Amino acid sequence: MQGQPQDDSVYATFAAKVSYAGLCKPGGIPELVTGTRTVRGLLSAVRNEAVIHIARRDPENNSASPGSVSQDDQVVKLIKIADDLPPSRVSFVNETHGVFAALQFSIRQAGGAWRSVGGRRHTMLGFDEPPGGSGDTRGHSHTMGTEIKKAVLRATVEYREKILSKFHEVADGSTPEALSENVILRTAHSAMQLLEVVHLKADLHVGPSQWDHVQEDYLSWLNAHYAEPRDEDFLPFKMSANPRGHPKYWPFVYQTLLRGHVLTVVSILKIHPDFRAQRIEAIGSNIGEKDVLIVKIIKLIETLPQPAGYETQHLFEERRRRWKEDVCRLQSNVRNYTGQTRDLQEFSTVLAILNGDEKTILDLAQDWREAIAGLILFVHPSLKRHEIAELFDKVYVDVENSSIKELIEIAIIEGEFQRAIRHCTKQDWWLVAHFADLLHHLGVFDRDNVVTSLPGMVDMRDRPPQREWYLLNYSNTLLSHPTLWRVGLEYIASCPASGRQVLETMVTRIPLDGDIKTRKLIAFCKRSGLEGPRREIHRTVARTKYRAGRIGEALEHYIEAKDAPKVASLVDELIDAYLATADMTWSDVAARLSPTAVEWHVRLAMLVRYREFHELFTNSDYPAAGRQLVEIIGSAFGSNTRLLPKRLIYTLLIDSLLLLEYEPAVVFGVKATNELMRCLEDITTSHRRKEYLGAWAAAKEGGNISEEAVAGAEAQLGVIRAALVKNLSRAYIRNVE
Repeated sequence: MQGQPQDDSVYATFAAKVSYAGLCKPGGIPELVTGTRTVRGLLSAVRNEAVIHIARRDPENNSASPGSVSQDDQVVKLIKIADDLPPSRVSFVNETHGVFAALQFSIRQAGGAWRSVGGRRHTMLGFDEPPGGSGDTRGHSHTMGTEIKKAVLRATVEYREKILSKFHEVADGSTPEALSENVILRTAHSAMQLLEVVHLKADLHVGPSQWDHVQEDYLSWLNAHYAEPRDEDFLPFKMSANPRGHPKYWPFVYQTLLRGHVLTVVSILKIHPDFRAQRIEAIGSNIGEKDVLIVKIIKLIETLPQPAGYETQHLFEERRRRWKEDVCRLQSNVRNYTGQTRDLQEFSTVLAILNGDEKTILDLAQDWREAIAGLILFVHPSLKRHEIAELFDKVYVDVENSSIKELIEIAIIEGEFQRAIRHCTKQDWWLVAHFADLLHHLGVFDRDNVVTSLPGMVDMRDRPPQREWYLLNYSNTLLSHPTLWRVGLEYIASCPASGRQVLETMVTRIPLDGDIKTRKLIAFCKRSGLEGPRREIHRTVARTKYRAGRIGEALEHYIEAKDAPKVASLVDELIDAYLATADMTWSDVAARLSPTAVEWHVRLAMLVRYREFHELFTNSDYPAAGRQLVEIIGSAFGSNTRLLPKRLIYTLLIDSLLLLEYEPAVVFGVKATNELMRCLEDITTSHRRKEYLGAWAAAKEGGNISEEAVAGAEAQLGVIRAALVKNLSRAYIRNVE
């Protein structure tokens, strides 16, 4: 092979295309910078956007600085930094992710990725050495490796099915986007199929025979991706009075023969004048002495042994040897047919192909792919898959003028998988990520880690393996999409070495632009064990809900975030709203609290217990309501629990008034009444007496407590004090402890 490119670096397809925002003329940045202006910007996290503007620049320290501004300095532009994912690609991304996820599961079941014995660039994907050393037996290693290879083969077949389905959707498109999509899909399908043909199917005995051969699979790949000869192509000279005189007749014969189209080449030869003149209705199975040259050649072509028809390689090679002897015999006697035909030279060329003359095959092949097909069919019919790379060294390839698709194919055949991935980066990052994943599981990918600047990996020592680097970069293209962000997270989660570290950073950067999306993101964090990011998302949502005036929902999210100070602050706001306006929002919030939340924070427990008191009172269960009230008020003095803020004791004493005056029965016994009296005296004799008695006024007036408000509260307490004395007397008389 000649003309191998020197530059093997990863192509920067991932970088943005040049975007012109209109702040200056195209190419005018240097001119702008030489003055006192420069362009500054801010890249939006995760989103495919950036905000840019012109700023004043200090020429001395080369930095933006405040100063006089012009009208242009006030212009702020929002620009796209890369092409958005086409809408037509969404279903394809989702479907292929399903294949990807199934492969990861199969690999885990089979025991993980294995390493090739021959090194990281061995053309045979062997699995004779377990990744941990020599602990397993050789037979066990081979079995495990075969299972992994089968799993990868199933994945490539399924990927190709999805690619074909997608290709049929966009095949008729004539827009630049559709044409570009067609190229990408063709490249991906070809790469996947060629990987199967050359490497994956080795030793898996796929096909009717019990020995591995490459002929049928290679020809299937070649004809699927590079226009094969069709019957309608020879119609112009088929209907001609002199078909052999058509300039495309013999080139078409050679091409169909090199590609293994036996039936087609026989059909073409049968319209040759030599065959028509013979007027033979049927051709026997043996070569007869009276047959003309073309009849004998047709018989040889029709009896060409195909490996798929033989159970063992020995039987095939024996039959092939006898067939080859017939070819050589006819070729040695070809001069005897000089008087029969005017195309002796062309027939000699056909016999040279059948006899496996390498020079003839290489000269007649239209490209290196067709040359390899001819060499496999007629020179090395028992060729093993990994030996295709050796045939490739015999053909000439103009690499300088090769397409990206062709360069990828060459790298796959040669087993240069790193180079194949580098060429894939010039095409599409879907292909890069999935192809790298396949190669990794086969154990042929470099173990070298890659330096990265991905979010969450600030330490230069945090170098992800190559498979993960490609997957992480591909996932980054999905995170900004309104529906594919979840798939992007799943790809990151499939990276065991660095995925969690990146997830913890990236999850919190995904825009929370919808309740459904937020719930899905929180659910993903729970399932993935991302406790820190989950709490941060809850904090973000809580702040949004609070700004919208939805205090109850904000409280619920702060509870999930385990933010105790914020929870206490919001509970106080709910209490103040209740004291100021009798707003019962706190009761609805308390009804939705989980037992775990109640156990976690004492203020939440207070809300729940106070709500229970109101329910008992509403249901006329006064004895139970009384007991609940006494327990709540008493908790304000507990050294450990302290459920109730003391500024609420005044309110709860007011709540007790109706129970104290309940006539049919004594709700509060002697002990309970004494507890209520003790609490009353505590707040009236405390140095914070004004704060406790003026709680209602403080809630209404934003903290201001007037003497009139305190006096009014004392008057109310006088009524309560009298009710307590009366109730105590009744409790003694009726002997209610």
